Amino acid sequence: MEQKLLKQYQQTGDIKPKRQGGNSPPKVQGADLVTLTEIIENNNDATLEELCELLEQHARIKVSRATMGRISQKLDYTFKKKLTMQPKKKIKKFSRKE
Repeated sequence: MEQKLLKQYQQTGDIKPKRQGGNSPPKVQGADLVTLTEIIENNNDATLEELCELLEQHARIKVSRATMGRISQKLDYTFKKKLTMQPKKKIKKFSRKE
């Protein structure tokens, strides 16, 4: 600890605490955010993974599925999937009396 302070004093002439690290800027902002909203509106049945791929194709920004989920929550988009499969029919059980 003392060596760190001594080195800092020699380099800067001060021993005040250094600034703490801040948040990193968002990956998707400005014009890219507009592009993303257009992608979401045009592909409203896409999964988060598909949206990540589309964003990478259009804006050349690679984000994870979790990041896409956070962005879509901030944009207040909800995704309701279409049912592609028909529901299974219930099988009626017959008793021996029938």
